[in-house]
Amino acid sequence: MAKRMEKKIKVLYISQKPCLPRIDGGTFAIHSLLRSLSNCNNIDTTYAPISTPKHPHAEAQFAEHFKTIRQVTLTLNPNRPSWDVFNVFSSIPINVRRYIHNNTMKTLKSLEATSSFEWIICDGLYALSVIPEGWLEKKNVIYRAHNLEWSHWSQRAAFSSGIKRWFYHKISRKLKSFEEERIKQCHTVLCLSAYEAAYLRDSFNPKTHLIYPTFSYAQIGGVELPNSFYFIGDCSWQPNADAIAYFLKEVWPKILINLPRASLHLAGSFTDRYTQKESQVYGYGFIPDVKAFVSDKQIMISPLRIATGVNIKILENMAMGKPCIATPESTKGLLEPSEIVSIHALDEHFAQACVNASLDSEWLKQYQKKAQEFIETHCNETKQTSQLESLLHER
Repeated sequence: MAKRMEKKIKVLYISQKPCLPRIDGGTFAIHSLLRSLSNCNNIDTTYAPISTPKHPHAEAQFAEHFKTIRQVTLTLNPNRPSWDVFNVFSSIPINVRRYIHNNTMKTLKSLEATSSFEWIICDGLYALSVIPEGWLEKKNVIYRAHNLEWSHWSQRAAFSSGIKRWFYHKISRKLKSFEEERIKQCHTVLCLSAYEAAYLRDSFNPKTHLIYPTFSYAQIGGVELPNSFYFIGDCSWQPNADAIAYFLKEVWPKILINLPRASLHLAGSFTDRYTQKESQVYGYGFIPDVKAFVSDKQIMISPLRIATGVNIKILENMAMGKPCIATPESTKGLLEPSEIVSIHALDEHFAQACVNASLDSEWLKQYQKKAQEFIETHCNETKQTSQLESLLHER
């Protein structure tokens, strides 16, 4: 008698923006988890990304990448004005309310009526906010936390002034209550950041697990430009713009004193505005091929002063075998960051570290070995697939 096939477990995966095109760390992380899910045994996944004018879902590209995963696009415009957005008395933060639309709720309820999902994965706080009322109590909801959203807004307030400072603090306070209450109700939390995973596990949800995005280690070769540094990041995002503006003003001139021929290469949307050829600073704007950009550069910098979650660009950089000099803020999402990244405050110590690293080939070799060990241990796709599979088959 033929052995009966095990019934597939039905999973609904909602992400706060689409996994494709992969244009930033968030989309990379979502794509990474979907890839692991697609490799799990006896899992039937329906993918429902929130598609907005800023981040539209590439349906055809997705169908090509994930042939076995059904897709249902949740289209909305969070920038569309509505009276609810201006409801100052609501306990739901204004930036969360922008995502709560009746059409989205109807679509999700209709999906549930026909599929009866056993697990709901909400990737990002805004994905967690759009699910229908009652799902957190009645269903197994997995929340994937990219960061502590309230902490991000608190940091933005600290770096702002006047009405912006007041407004950001107000958002942060409401977000903190909203975010923590929702996290408490989730069955499981998957966190991208070591620091935040420990905080959430100890304070709000004991079923919190640290799961990094996955990478395959492949050292990028090529003839490197001597004394060349690089940064990759979208500078329409305030923390990146703040970091580069401050670095160019306060740190880069100190590096040039000791390395007058040093060059700085900036990649990512809006980085072209920072080009200063007289100071050997070159902004390239958005680049389609990160590996090609990195191949002839020597050292990555991550000079963030505002940061939550994990810096995925640092992980990606480690997977390419390149060294990184970073601030404490850039690295707090990593396990034992001082072992794998050169960490310094954004002052003369950061500048001196750049100079020393550029002249020390032995440091580079030691870094490459530790980075490879970290990636192969903590960012292994096979291990993550096994971990997800065990969780989803939990009874």
